[in-house]
Amino acid sequence: MVGIELSSDRAQVARNNVKEAIKANLFPSNKINIEIKCANALEVDYSDATVAFLYLMRRGLRLIKPLLYRQGNCTRVVTYMTGFQDVTPKVVVKCKVRHHQGAAWPVYLFDFSKTTPQEAESSDMRS
Repeated sequence: MVGIELSSDRAQVARNNVKEAIKANLFPSNKINIEIKCANALEVDYSDATVAFLYLMRRGLRLIKPLLYRQGNCTRVVTYMTGFQDVTPKVVVKCKVRHHQGAAWPVYLFDFSKTTPQEAESSDMRS
């Protein structure tokens, strides 16, 4: 899995959270490789990624969708708070957060394994 974070401070928090999750046995560290990159998501090479977690606004998602498709391997994409326009998510889960009592915000899972070139370059390309 690859996580992309623009802020270096938030990228470090994410790395620390991964370490804590491994210590708490929330997932098997020997079977899941998680990398958190500090970068602009629109400038990252996704060719080695199989899963991406993105927290982008709708315009960013429109711009990144064809990049993920063209680079081939990144077929599972998780987004937080908003999904891709014109693409139906495979799963939507409401995530409770500690800092907002009673709030539950959406996390979307998309499967691009069957995305056609036409779908990747669809109306999502409009900014």
